[in-house]
Amino acid sequence: MPLLVVVRGFLGIRIHSGNTASDSDGCLLLGSTRSKDFVGESRKACDKFYKLLDDLLKAGNSCWITVTS
Repeated sequence: MPLLVVVRGFLGIRIHSGNTASDSDGCLLLGSTRSKDFVGESRKACDKFYKLLDDLLKAGNSCWITVTS
């Protein structure tokens, strides 16, 4: 599970699956669909993202994610 660091107001933010705010304490929930207060197909989206991230890092690339509010 990826961990984002140096995010103002947080010790760290994870990127993981979940469908509602109750599935997170401020982390990023990934999904392929959304509606009011709901993220859908989250596990599928996370699997796709984790593979992409893993492939990038194994190829020696860096990955930067900017969090804004």
